[in-house]
Amino acid sequence: MKMQPSRAGFCRLLRNATTATVFTFAAMAAAPAANATTTTANMSVQLILASSCIIGSVGSMDFGSSIDLATALSTTANILVTCTSGTPYTVELNAGGGSGATTAVRKMTSGGNTVNYSIYKEVAHTNVFGTGGTEKVSATGNASAQTYTAYGLVPIQATPPIGTYTDTVTVTVTY
Repeated sequence: MKMQPSRAGFCRLLRNATTATVFTFAAMAAAPAANATTTTANMSVQLILASSCIIGSVGSMDFGSSIDLATALSTTANILVTCTSGTPYTVELNAGGGSGATTAVRKMTSGGNTVNYSIYKEVAHTNVFGTGGTEKVSATGNASAQTYTAYGLVPIQATPPIGTYTDTVTVTVTY
């Protein structure tokens, strides 16, 4: 005859087995891993913010139309420059392409004929906008477009033959 445990005995056996299992799992979770080791290393992190400038736009200097040069003609052109914040830079205008031109007296040409003109840093036409020394404009970038106005002046002079007189002036930003 087989003996069957009583119902109360079976519950006691089950309770003891469950308690023993819970204690075993709790002890295993709390114990450190037997052979666990760690190692560390440093990761280098770097960022280089470089100086940069761009010429956003250069307007045309158009003196319009005239029948003679018995009166002075003036006009303006804007130069937009954007440089990274804190970047020192200069803006310079060369003498242009007219034969014999200087930054003080530039020359528009039509065939072999010329019309003298100058470009200044202010409306009073006092300080030439050119290259080097006091002729260039110096500034520090602020990460926004900065506008420089070039003030053109064709002084009174002998009127050459009719024609379309042109020149090309190069704008240079150095930073």
